[in-house]
Amino acid sequence: ENILSAKQSMYGQKDYRLGSTYQCMGNVEAILMRSVPQRGSFSQSIIYYRLAIESYELSPTNESYEQKLANAWNGIGDLYYQRKECKEERDEAIAAYERYFLLVGREEDFSTLGTLGELYFMNEMFDLSIETFQKSLQLRKDKDEGGCGIILLSIGQCYERKADGMQDDDTSKMLYERALQSYEEAHGIFKSIKHIQLAVDSNFHSGHICLKLRNVDDALKFFALISQTIVEVHGENINEMESDDPLLERLNAALRLVFRGGISKKNSSEALVAIFEFYSSFFPRHVYSLTMKERIEFARILSLLGNHQQSISILEMTLKNLLVKEDVAGPTDLI
Repeated sequence: ENILSAKQSMYGQKDYRLGSTYQCMGNVEAILMRSVPQRGSFSQSIIYYRLAIESYELSPTNESYEQKLANAWNGIGDLYYQRKECKEERDEAIAAYERYFLLVGREEDFSTLGTLGELYFMNEMFDLSIETFQKSLQLRKDKDEGGCGIILLSIGQCYERKADGMQDDDTSKMLYERALQSYEEAHGIFKSIKHIQLAVDSNFHSGHICLKLRNVDDALKFFALISQTIVEVHGENINEMESDDPLLERLNAALRLVFRGGISKKNSSEALVAIFEFYSSFFPRHVYSLTMKERIEFARILSLLGNHQQSISILEMTLKNLLVKEDVAGPTDLI
């Protein structure tokens, strides 16, 4: 009686009684029909999936029932995955998917493996995430080239995040290098299938890793490839790009990383010149959309590159904006 009351409380009395009626009738298919999310709320779907699982677990063991039991656990995982921003829901999804793979093995369903890897990553379970992504990658080969690229990006992010939390410099360096290798492999795939945005994303991540490895020149080369890609894609219409264009947003993000990297005269490589000449020539209006600190840093780097006139113009415009806005913070707070 106590168990019955607990189940009714957990499941919802009406849904539990209806599901139990189907269960007593041996009509598991009717229970599963009601577990389909489109037929009801999230909680109702979970109720019917769990009742179906109870029914399957009470049934004689055979291949058909095992597969249906696995599908029910997969369905629960999918429902909780839709609420993955909450850790408790992620934990429920992980538990359900793990039960699913205990029943079906990890040899076929590369898509769900990728989903499970993502959940491990969000929970900062990086070793499990890498292992799961690698299994998904192995199963995807020759079947889903674009998916392989995305999984390689994900593996790179796992190594990068794991390295970020390391105290040991040698270990973090090794992990960053593995991340860089994954990002470069992903870029090769995206370039071959002409997925421009993801190719740019992988260049951005590679450049960021190089900055973390204190290899500024290589970072700048990766970032310069982003500007080169924008020119190739937009050609003569480049000045018509919107400020929220995803490619331009990546270049802006790279620019901010360059600012934070403390660029000095010794880093005045051809790649850095290419980035800033590109940015200044094609997007002068975007320079003035930067924050005051970023504009001042932009002008400083331009000066290092020998472009003193444009550097002065940016600083003069920045000062003019400050005076017009009567910014009480004052220029000294912006440096």
